[in-house]
Amino acid sequence: MLDRGLICDVSETTTPWAYAAEIHERIVERFEEKMQELGVRGVVFCHLSHSYHSGACQYFTFAIADDSDNQEATYDAAKRVIQDSFMDFHGTVSHHHGVGEEHSPWMDRDISPAGVFIQRKLFEGSTPATT
Repeated sequence: MLDRGLICDVSETTTPWAYAAEIHERIVERFEEKMQELGVRGVVFCHLSHSYHSGACQYFTFAIADDSDNQEATYDAAKRVIQDSFMDFHGTVSHHHGVGEEHSPWMDRDISPAGVFIQRKLFEGSTPATT
């Protein structure tokens, strides 16, 4: 896709089976709405990369044809609408790729502010103060 001048990337989430169809439908719907709003052509599709008794990893791939000078903003808007939809429809911020800087804005919603605080303290190597 990059060889064809398309903006493209992937986003993955894990959802319980009860929400798997809904999250897929809503992401496609929201992505298409965002592309229309931005005035560009884009497509998003999905495959199940891992499945479990409790749910599955849905792996969304998107590609956008945008030859304007706003490609970075277009990419950010597409990525944001997909990641926001994960949080809105019972998904996780990621599955097996982990969470780096790009997906960190969604961590509070995924594991809670307290969970993020605990992770930061673990990474810092801090221990709680004793009284």
